[in-house]
Amino acid sequence: SNPDMQMVMLNGVENHKDAKAMVFWDKKTKEVYLNAEKLPKAPTGMQYQLWAIEDGKPVNAGMYSEDKDSQIALASISKAQAFAITLEKEGGSSVPTMKNMFVMGEI
Repeated sequence: SNPDMQMVMLNGVENHKDAKAMVFWDKKTKEVYLNAEKLPKAPTGMQYQLWAIEDGKPVNAGMYSEDKDSQIALASISKAQAFAITLEKEGGSSVPTMKNMFVMGEI
């Protein structure tokens, strides 16, 4: 209900058509929240990582965990053209593992 909050739907990519997630991006504070309602449970030792696509390049937008779902900001992102989620080893990666991309959505 916050008028500063922009919702970005992330839809499943080719190998994960049923996956879905929603990013909530506060345009005033730049905080990014994630609702990962339709992502499969991450396997042991793996974790979902949110990416913002800025000027065509992926920028780490935080590591997802169930306790943060829609409640705790994952990162502060000043600009983005899209968001995507990959499954990475626990603790994250400095670059996205493209073959492990689950969802993506343009703004």
